[in-house]
Amino acid sequence: MPIAWAVLALKPIKAMAGEWPQALFNAPTSQAALGLLQAGTALPGPRILLDVAEIVEDGDRVVVRVMSTLPSTDQITLLADTELKPVLAQFNISPDLEPDITTHIRLSGTGTLRAVVRAGGKIYSVTKEVKVAEMPWTSSTPRSKRKKADPS
Repeated sequence: MPIAWAVLALKPIKAMAGEWPQALFNAPTSQAALGLLQAGTALPGPRILLDVAEIVEDGDRVVVRVMSTLPSTDQITLLADTELKPVLAQFNISPDLEPDITTHIRLSGTGTLRAVVRAGGKIYSVTKEVKVAEMPWTSSTPRSKRKKADPS
């Protein structure tokens, strides 16, 4: 009997996962990705928080938080215009969860970070400029020897 319960428990998760949006993650530009998201005419998102530092010490590990207070938020996508593949992440939000995600991303340089939110069948977008002070993969200093940022 436990195996049957395990199968039943996994079935909804697999069904919710959906198909991998390969075309979206392979989009060559931010504009192409926004077209695939149908975000070309996205509404401004005053009820969306895009929380990321304006200046990051290096682009290797950038903490980003996106929170939406829009009703029926079911998807959050992060894009960066400086990346060769601008779609960084996409989160499908279950109706039972709060649309509040925190993740780490890698940025190759200074540019615009965009959160695209789908809520109630409409597309909303917010942007924030992020300056990358150092790109670690171009630094001559090995990562293990770099000075860590003071968290205070």
